[in-house]
Amino acid sequence: MSAPTYNQFQQVFSLNWLSNTLANVKAPHNQLQPLAHQSITEILGNQGAQTLIGEWDLVWGPIVFSAHDNGNKSVADNTMYLAKSSSEDTYVLAIAGTNPVSPYGWFIEDFATSTTQKWPFDSSLSEDNDVVVSTGTYIGIQHLLQMKDGAHGNMSVVEYLASISDNASPQTQLIVTGHSLGGALSASLGLALLNMQTQDINFPLTNPNGSGEPIGGESISIKAWDSNQNFIVSTLPSAGATPGNEKFANYYDQLLGARTIRVWNLIDVVPHGWNRQMLEESPFLYEPEIKPGILVLAAAGLALVHSLKSGKKYTQIMAQIPGYNGKVNQAIVNKDEIKALIDQVGEAEIEKLIETVLKTAAEKLHIKKKDEEKWLNTISAVIAQIVVSKLQEKVDKKIEELIDRLPQEFKDMLNSIYAEANNLMEYLVQLGYQHVQAYVKFIGVEEFNKIMAAHKPKTENLKEESLMA
Repeated sequence: MSAPTYNQFQQVFSLNWLSNTLANVKAPHNQLQPLAHQSITEILGNQGAQTLIGEWDLVWGPIVFSAHDNGNKSVADNTMYLAKSSSEDTYVLAIAGTNPVSPYGWFIEDFATSTTQKWPFDSSLSEDNDVVVSTGTYIGIQHLLQMKDGAHGNMSVVEYLASISDNASPQTQLIVTGHSLGGALSASLGLALLNMQTQDINFPLTNPNGSGEPIGGESISIKAWDSNQNFIVSTLPSAGATPGNEKFANYYDQLLGARTIRVWNLIDVVPHGWNRQMLEESPFLYEPEIKPGILVLAAAGLALVHSLKSGKKYTQIMAQIPGYNGKVNQAIVNKDEIKALIDQVGEAEIEKLIETVLKTAAEKLHIKKKDEEKWLNTISAVIAQIVVSKLQEKVDKKIEELIDRLPQEFKDMLNSIYAEANNLMEYLVQLGYQHVQAYVKFIGVEEFNKIMAAHKPKTENLKEESLMA
């Protein structure tokens, strides 16, 4: 077979992207992993894909973690697989990012930043060290390390790597990659794998509900997986938020920085989390095309407060690596894109978001008076429902008649909030583009992305039974 069209960077990013095959997919709980396996296998075997990225063999996974069994509407919260190049001694461990339809991914693994956990993978660190990662990142690593592949002796990915390490050629490449949440997790797991390459560790488990509390002293023991150091561990994280604090970033940079290619878009909001200075800049990334309104500023303020609660200085790994100059896409700022975003994420989740930021910005929006918290809680939920209905142009006639009978002062307030909510949605639509499609375009993997879209898992008529023999 002739050389791949894509260079190695594009190949690895494509494999990174492929780990997100279950993004936006809702299916029976026990069908998620078979769907991922079927989709990834089909794409790796696709002739068009092989022309672009070369031939890659699926050697472990994909394994899917799903926190909640919601019947036919279950979603993947984490997905990970390991692939090997057929022509080179190179392995790629790909970790999916936040699934847009995964509340667990958003609220636990992404947003559990108000508490932190000590880095447990290096016994040479003193007990009083302050090398920490967010509880959300820690929980994500915990799920990845507990994944077991029944097709490979029920081995974890570390156990699988250990099973092949003795026979691996010296200088075999292991590239850990992921986008978004996968960006933070791939950098962190890459460092953990480097730590565990030559030392046994005991990994304390934390409560997966995001509280930051330990699980009654429970832990998992992990053996060193490559004592001969035949593997060279490197990472390619894209669009990731900060995994940990400044001391963690310095520790990471010292051990793995020289073998890290960090990719980020200067106007992607996600890499601006959870560093204070970068969060403060985030509402203004799309100016002058989208000027931040009250709700955008309130949402950014909430994120900042949540981050500061940790008492830690969140800092990006390899912060000196410059981002690329993204450009605001004005063509996507329209009602159809806003409706599509609401449909994708879900009305209930958008209502919850708007209700939350309404409460934060209540005084500026003139919907809160002193000692009226109970009234605010009730009215903000109602307003959020009305506003989301208006954004989707689905306002019921009875609601319209009710609004018409309201005092002019209240109607003016409602119109003002609708305008602010529309501004927030325009901001979120732009955020989504800059965080997803902009990377595909910048890195030049549009053709691979088209192949992925053509092989999106099909969930029609699925039942609670295995797709695989």
